[in-house]
Amino acid sequence: MVQLFAMQHITPHYINSYWGTEHGGMVLSCSYGNVDQPLKPDTTMYNYPWIAFQAWISTDDEESGSAHRQVTGQDDPGEAVITAPWPYMARTTWGDASRIGHSSWMGDIERFKSTYFSRFNQPVFFQGDVAVSYPDGRFSLHGRSDDVLNVNGHRVGTGQIEASILRDKLRPDSPIGNCIIVGVEDEMTGQTPWAFLTLMPGSKLLPADQRRLEQNCSKDIGEYAIPSEFIVVDDIPETLTGKYMRRIVQKIVQGRDVGDISSLRNPESLEAIRRVISKVTQPRNMPETGKASNIVSAITSQSNNAPAMELDKIVEELQIIIDEVAGVHVEPDMPLMQSGLTSLGALKVGRRMKSAFSFEVPATLVFDYPTVNAIAALV
Repeated sequence: MVQLFAMQHITPHYINSYWGTEHGGMVLSCSYGNVDQPLKPDTTMYNYPWIAFQAWISTDDEESGSAHRQVTGQDDPGEAVITAPWPYMARTTWGDASRIGHSSWMGDIERFKSTYFSRFNQPVFFQGDVAVSYPDGRFSLHGRSDDVLNVNGHRVGTGQIEASILRDKLRPDSPIGNCIIVGVEDEMTGQTPWAFLTLMPGSKLLPADQRRLEQNCSKDIGEYAIPSEFIVVDDIPETLTGKYMRRIVQKIVQGRDVGDISSLRNPESLEAIRRVISKVTQPRNMPETGKASNIVSAITSQSNNAPAMELDKIVEELQIIIDEVAGVHVEPDMPLMQSGLTSLGALKVGRRMKSAFSFEVPATLVFDYPTVNAIAALV
């Protein structure tokens, strides 16, 4: 989104580059005026000829990293690696200070090797970034590799989802101020993304806005990348240098101690986030789901504040939601899972129902009440 904005409003020759301190200089960029490396409004870059940049994914042995495959398409993010050295890269990390200046001084070479060369048990430089490779030789970066989620077997970087949501800011009427994504454990998909949003002054996140954000994520990445929660907060914790602290927010979601927060610019934001999360997670503190009686009890307890709706209106609303998610018309008495609705689609139905009917929908609802009419009667 930044690249697109800059090319439209600053200069069509806005060049984005990638490097780290350890690299000693730029690794990926775009050469000005090179017709073989055209600038595109998607923050993609090309490696310099002497930089052997690739994206790898572990395969057979995830723990030791001894097996991998190179990513050559844009469908899956991989670990950014460099497979050959270059003259100005880092050669060690600071250490062994008492021997500095001695001909045999190597700094803390063991730490250097374990930090940057141990990921795949091969002599490749690894810095912990997520890269997507494109067939024409371009690369794009999508945050840190420890921020990659595994949603129902699909790998997706939190940065990818954030970019899709923040693309909404290109609209003049967008309510979105900023966004971070954190991964949350989920009993059905393994992990699920939660979106924490700040809004523009005086704005509200309306159901139509949320549906538009969901559509952006689905179109840009896939349905599995749609956040299961869109949580509006007043502020996002960040360091004095402006870095958003996603891990701290994730620890709050997990109910863990956030640790040292002395580097935060806005530590008061943490308690506000705790209060918001407690409201979001409260409906999940229910008896074991999967049993009809428990689901009825859980939904009934939440529906006291929901607006009253006639059954035919509920059926109509549900029919629109389910038809849109399934991509076909589903007869009111047809079992949803026989209509081609996937498990991810079932989760999406639950999210849409939550937005439409103003209460938390248990993840197993469409399995326990498998038709439009059955769900409508329950609601």
